[in-house]
Amino acid sequence: MRKDDLASCRPGRTVWAIVCFFFAVCNVLVSCRYWHSSALNAFALCCLAILDIVVAVQFAKQYHLTDDGIRHTVFGVCYRVTPWREIQDVMLVRQQFGAGRARPKLVFTRIDGTVYRPAEDGRIPDDPYRAFCQERMAGKNFQMDYTGDAQRACIVKNHGGIDYDGWTK
Repeated sequence: MRKDDLASCRPGRTVWAIVCFFFAVCNVLVSCRYWHSSALNAFALCCLAILDIVVAVQFAKQYHLTDDGIRHTVFGVCYRVTPWREIQDVMLVRQQFGAGRARPKLVFTRIDGTVYRPAEDGRIPDDPYRAFCQERMAGKNFQMDYTGDAQRACIVKNHGGIDYDGWTK
């Protein structure tokens, strides 16, 4: 089994991260030039640069399944490993863009998170959706692209299986 089979790697995400980082640097350089003429413009460009950096980091996040747990990386640097014993639930669902562009996603819920199940149309209802997003920002649940049977085999081996399979129904 190749290492790439168990990763949530999409080259497009890395390209977008680099583009966002480039725009952040450009915004800082432009704001330095306009700092004396208009502090408000410079402040707005600095805020835009910070936003670009946050977006770049979000695009650069990737998850990798290993026998020890799930490795969280940003720009290829591992910043956390979630052990399998801390994973409460694994579900396989489709991305909520509609049936035409639906992609399978693995959603992992940690022990301190709440397990949410989608409705029949594959969407999480609006009321728990806000809570789901808040928990996602807190790192209590996270998702990665489902790339195939190698990931499923790793989950079966280390977690015991996928708890909810909304993709192959």
